[in-house]
Amino acid sequence: MTQAILRLHEGVDGPVLAAFQACTGSRTDGDAWAGRWTVNEIYCRWKFAGLPQRPALLAAAWVGDCIAGTMSLRPLPAVWNGRAVMAAEVGDLFVAPELRGQGILGKLAHLLAEGARRHGYQLVFSIPNPRGLEALLRSGEFVLAPQAERLLCVLPLTPSAFMPKAFRGLARVLVDPVMRGWMRLCCGGNFCEIRQGLPSALPNIGDDDTVRIGTNDSFLTHRSVLHPDAARYLVCQDDGGWAAAKPAEHLGRPFLLIGAIKGPTASGRRRLLRGLVAQSLDCGRAAVALWAPRADLWSYLGLTLPFFPAARKQVVLLRTTLSEELIIRQTKIQIELLDTDKI
Repeated sequence: MTQAILRLHEGVDGPVLAAFQACTGSRTDGDAWAGRWTVNEIYCRWKFAGLPQRPALLAAAWVGDCIAGTMSLRPLPAVWNGRAVMAAEVGDLFVAPELRGQGILGKLAHLLAEGARRHGYQLVFSIPNPRGLEALLRSGEFVLAPQAERLLCVLPLTPSAFMPKAFRGLARVLVDPVMRGWMRLCCGGNFCEIRQGLPSALPNIGDDDTVRIGTNDSFLTHRSVLHPDAARYLVCQDDGGWAAAKPAEHLGRPFLLIGAIKGPTASGRRRLLRGLVAQSLDCGRAAVALWAPRADLWSYLGLTLPFFPAARKQVVLLRTTLSEELIIRQTKIQIELLDTDKI
């Protein structure tokens, strides 16, 4: 087994940050998400901006002079039963392809777990890809979260953009107008208020026994100002609820990525979604994508908006006193990440 040198760093300076930049830049070079972010110091400092007395933690591994892998922990606000919880997200799980299968990701998980516990983080979660999920569970530091499976659902507004080139011309003439007409009919009569930027206040909506992560309005406003794409955020408000989204591109296709839809009633949540779909039609976007808990999909989508599931991810929790209690109680965890590159 190759001997790796591991290092944990607090904050966003030094060689570990440089390792993250190098790994993230190389792993997106040439793939479907290449160019989505400019992996530079400004972006890294935004992503790992800590909260007061809650530092971000960056872990990296080297084999010789080569970067073997990275993993990060960044603080996020959370609320449970009316009280603040010290929460954080573990992400940027990466191991160089030629070094996979040698336990490097597990060693980074142990290192990051030690740092998280030392700094008093109570709830640490991750939404990894299948390979990362296996590695985190195998490390013994993480367990599956209750009621937190998430689905990525996609609604193609311009179906021709997703068809083979041979059929694209015909689809533009026959399929796209039908889809646009159907969506106009479904979203007709929408009067939701949609504006750029985040609101001054985001009402907390949810059961007392639900952990809500990422809904602190002052934190989100601060982060959106620092974000390289801050002006591109959209917020839709209606009937006591709100939704937040952010435009992006995938292989040249303009998307709207919805991070959260919150409202006291199912009809209100559907109205918010229809408002964002209508806005996407007006802007000529090719599709709308929605990350949502599986249990909430019906209340968002109903029968009229033909979203289809494109990806499924499990949520894992670091073993802490609080996470063990949440698992025993089968507490629902709502992850409303409005400020990350995952939105």
